[in-house]
Amino acid sequence: MALPKRIIKETERLVADPAPGISALPHEDNLRYFDVIIEGPGGSPFQNGKFKLELFLPEEYPMAPPKVRFLTKIYHPNIDKLGRICLDILKDKWSPALQIRTVLLSVQALLSAPNPDDPLATDVAKHYKEDEKDAQRVSQEWTQKYAVAHDFIPMFVNDDDYSFFNVRRSSKSTSFSVIQAAQILTRMQSLNQDVLYQILDEVDACYNDKDRRAVLSHLSLVCRWVRHCTKPVLFANVRWPHPNKHDEESGLHFFPQELWKYFKYFHLDWPDYWPDASPPLWGTIHTGNYTPLHMDKLEVALPAMTNIHIFQITCPFHPPTTLFQALFGCANIKDLRMTDTPLNLDLFPKNPAPHFQLERFTFLPVAEALRVGEGPHDKKYHDLSYYTREYRKRHWSAELASQFTLWSFFLLMPSDSLKYLQISGRYYALSNLVYLPLPNLETLVLTGPEPEGHGDTTILSDAVRRMPKLRDLRVMISGNLQGVAPSVSQSFCLAPVGSTPRQPWEDVSPDLALGQIKHLAVSTLCNIDKIFECMRSLERLAVLAVINHPRIPLGLPGWRVRNMIENMISNKSGKYMRLFRVMIEDGLEYHLLERLYKACPKLEFIEIESCGYHEGDVGHYWTDYGAALENFQHLKFLRLGIPFEGCDERTQLDPAAFLRADRRDFGIYIASCVPSLTRIGFEYRMKPAGQSHYEDRWLDFDIERRLEEDGRISLRELPLSWYPFPEVWEPAELRG
Repeated sequence: MALPKRIIKETERLVADPAPGISALPHEDNLRYFDVIIEGPGGSPFQNGKFKLELFLPEEYPMAPPKVRFLTKIYHPNIDKLGRICLDILKDKWSPALQIRTVLLSVQALLSAPNPDDPLATDVAKHYKEDEKDAQRVSQEWTQKYAVAHDFIPMFVNDDDYSFFNVRRSSKSTSFSVIQAAQILTRMQSLNQDVLYQILDEVDACYNDKDRRAVLSHLSLVCRWVRHCTKPVLFANVRWPHPNKHDEESGLHFFPQELWKYFKYFHLDWPDYWPDASPPLWGTIHTGNYTPLHMDKLEVALPAMTNIHIFQITCPFHPPTTLFQALFGCANIKDLRMTDTPLNLDLFPKNPAPHFQLERFTFLPVAEALRVGEGPHDKKYHDLSYYTREYRKRHWSAELASQFTLWSFFLLMPSDSLKYLQISGRYYALSNLVYLPLPNLETLVLTGPEPEGHGDTTILSDAVRRMPKLRDLRVMISGNLQGVAPSVSQSFCLAPVGSTPRQPWEDVSPDLALGQIKHLAVSTLCNIDKIFECMRSLERLAVLAVINHPRIPLGLPGWRVRNMIENMISNKSGKYMRLFRVMIEDGLEYHLLERLYKACPKLEFIEIESCGYHEGDVGHYWTDYGAALENFQHLKFLRLGIPFEGCDERTQLDPAAFLRADRRDFGIYIASCVPSLTRIGFEYRMKPAGQSHYEDRWLDFDIERRLEEDGRISLRELPLSWYPFPEVWEPAELRG
């Protein structure tokens, strides 16, 4: 008989989000039967005990209560020698609204407050009434004798050590396969160390972040040394503060010191609604500025985080000088990310930090909420409250000393160690990049609005020529062309247009400077008229529509796409290209694919996305596309945003099957035309659950060829994917 959905959901929650001091896992052969272990509450006679129980859900559940009894011997007036429990919610006070979690918490509470006036073990109740102190002594002795053992298998995640674990754990349910995996792992009593580490590797490879943490947390229950081995994985990525971890005496809780050595990625993620509360939460407001409390706890801990590599700041206030001083003292931090955080240059430390040598630096201002195309984007941008927070409204509209901010930052620390730099146009001028020493920079990501030049004639190639190791350039400045001339963004010409005066730093020609770039991603706002005269060694090219939320981006007009491809043909700049991505505003014609082959015959990855996908008649025969693509002998991954017949959900019995039918048939046909193809995808448009807007999505398939059997081609649908900004080259699985 199938297990009711309610039991499945309750079980998933018990595994993914266990109550402190309680472990409950279903049997593999009977998912209605649970092995339960409850930790004796602190301050009670049962403290330090680990009590084993069994719980069974009858067929009538939830109309009837669970059946629960203790398997560990216990000296308690409300628990008899057979382990039966005298608890009202297990009898006449039961309600279907109660859950397994509620029952177990009630049993745990019963250990804290024995009630001899409603006994089940009458002799114990009599003892408690006549001499409570002596009865508690006996309870402690029984606890030490029967419920405390050094080799006891379950070792609970105690509140001191793991109080912040659920900061990173989603409140959503874990998949049921995780429950089954956890059951197996938590029943292992002894493991060879090599086997254990192999299991950890398998868990890391097979589960997403949420499920991985659920499995590892249950693996940590096996025994003390297994728990020790899982700690470095569980606490590698952490964030602070946690909204629910505080008390009146000590304020915001911080991680126990014994965990600091495990941190590799620390995210200072201050809740953005705290300053807007009345009164403000965990901070004070003076002259309109919010000052946080308890930052000293982080500042003191930073020097002891010996393995920290990445530090991210996301705060609705100006980070204080003391925080920067503590950060700059951590020479092991190599990746610093400052996002959605206002900056006050006056609060920067005055003394340089020559030993703080970053390899990666991300520097983004308040409310820079960029979206690429009309596909999936960060969930927080769906929330209206993101845009209404007072600090975002104030700092987004405030005039910042943009062209001095980056320069001021690198006056304090060396820049010659940087390999990756992502920075918004609000924080720099192009002339900054020219004079900033970046000899080892490999990836440069420019985002946000176009930087203000104030009459500066510097163009991007002037800066690139000062970066001899730069190979990956992403110019993701935001905005729409809206029909204006292609030279609109003259300050963001990547190469000189016409005659320009020679600059003092022009010791390297534009051809040599831009010729070193192997991977180029640009927004549709950029002027790329001349780049193909200089860039003849490109291996990857992406032209994308980028804009700030909540506005809608526009793709590249068809005539500009055609001009770009013709420029590549005339300059022979596509002969090494392996990847081509473009977002177009017009429909995709097969003639474009024919010219693309002429420009880039060695392409392995093609993605042509319709920005704002619309259904309808494709306008061409399938054979037209097949003939245009069959010349690509190296093509492995193809994504096309071509229209298919629309689906009226009111008349179709199975809209999902209708959506896939034509795309699957077309994919099989294209796969027959391109023997090298291993993956194919087609665009569609959908409204995500719980949202009011539509998004463009890709329906991707792996191509399976049975050449040695019957020669048939079949498609296997893949999970949804997206490009988490600022990634533009490799799609990642879309979760949640």
